[in-house]
Amino acid sequence: MRVARCRANRIRDLALVLVLASAAHVGHAATPGPTNPVSGPLMLSDDEFWGDSERTRGAVVAQIAKSDFHGILLDAPKRVPLAGRDTLPVVGYFVRSLEDDRVLDQERQMVVVAVHQQTGQVVSGLALQPGKLPAPQATPSRNPGKGTKLDMFTFDLRRTLPLSWATGSYRITVVLGRFISNSVVVELAGERGISTPASAGGSTHIELVRIGTGNSGCKLSGQLVIEAPRPPAAGLAKVVLLVTGLQNPGPWTVAQDVTSTGNDQPAGTFGGDLMRSAEMPRAPGSYFVYAFSSWGTAGPVQCRVGGKPLSRTK
Repeated sequence: MRVARCRANRIRDLALVLVLASAAHVGHAATPGPTNPVSGPLMLSDDEFWGDSERTRGAVVAQIAKSDFHGILLDAPKRVPLAGRDTLPVVGYFVRSLEDDRVLDQERQMVVVAVHQQTGQVVSGLALQPGKLPAPQATPSRNPGKGTKLDMFTFDLRRTLPLSWATGSYRITVVLGRFISNSVVVELAGERGISTPASAGGSTHIELVRIGTGNSGCKLSGQLVIEAPRPPAAGLAKVVLLVTGLQNPGPWTVAQDVTSTGNDQPAGTFGGDLMRSAEMPRAPGSYFVYAFSSWGTAGPVQCRVGGKPLSRTK
């Protein structure tokens, strides 16, 4: 868990630096102002996601080049007026070492996850190439040496996932193997606005660890702790595990029942042997498991289906 938290902190730090660096470019934005302010990790106005999402690319690339950041930086419009828009553009940057680039293929392995903040529904799919297509096997090659590769990507989330295109909000995250992006919340706005998001007014803590190897290496234990002024509505305090691999990206989702710990604070545990679930992939290989809920994310932890079990790690 320490690795995952460290990576999240680095993404937040880089986003802050990009906000400061991009401020000088605000004057070139498409009609910025009180009704169309620039914001978010990429310092784009909402309208620019549909018209000029590359405006701050130079500032983003320059700041990444000055840092040691490797990972996925994600952004999207904060508000999508349902009366005036019929798409939901998502923009991101994927930064990795040349060594990682030998085995990572964002076109076939990148997974996007959207969590509906009012209902807790989790939907997921391949971000850049719809359909379950196996990623190519890594081909042996000479040591690529030191270096970094950066790609900008964009996709229409409405085309990629079966969203509920109605008033509400989604929290959007992208994962690729062991890499997880920052999360962004997008409001689908109708004339009357939306109800309070499930996570408003509170915070959460989710832990996910692999507790054993056995024959499958996919025995997990998790805990969800919700700190909120009032208990969550029925169905919102639930967790969905997302499973993805490099050779078999999927994704697959396994719903988890959260068993209350009986404390005053809304909390519960989940987990077990994922191989007992019909939703778990059966193709041999190594997989990454993430936990998603209306309240936050956790992971990844790595597990193996078939073959030699992984060593026990947290």
